[in-house]
Amino acid sequence: PQIYDCARYFERKGMHEQACALFMRCNSHEKALSMCLCVLEKNEENSSVMNETLISLVAHLKGKLSADVKHRIIDKLHTMGEELIMVDVICTFAIVNERLRLIFDKNVILTEEMVEMIFKGGTENKEQIRMVAIKCVEQGNHRLASKLYTMIGEKKNGMKCLIK
Repeated sequence: PQIYDCARYFERKGMHEQACALFMRCNSHEKALSMCLCVLEKNEENSSVMNETLISLVAHLKGKLSADVKHRIIDKLHTMGEELIMVDVICTFAIVNERLRLIFDKNVILTEEMVEMIFKGGTENKEQIRMVAIKCVEQGNHRLASKLYTMIGEKKNGMKCLIK
């Protein structure tokens, strides 16, 4: 209770970094997350520290967040240019179809690392892999597109990508 009261005091005084740290210490993670998002959305002071705090909180609260909060986090990470972290967050929150929709909606430039995150745990759905390969071609990442086409047995399309 005392830690929570101190956190509330720091929050009222506008000392958000300290307030977040204390909210986290007393297991009020959702309160800390909400404060981080508010601070980041307003582009207030200590935004780099708050970015790190946000990422730490997301990792801690993966399965416990509402859809609205998840979308706020994804939007904020996208705005911050933290696309790799955003893709990782999306992958913890959603099944593959939803992952692809969210990532495509944000026009994320796909990297091999991101594609591995999207399909972690494996997928046998060739259509999903084909969708990502097509997106890679659109983005000019022909090497990755070739790899994806080859993975689903479409060697002809894979070779076409390498030729480009």
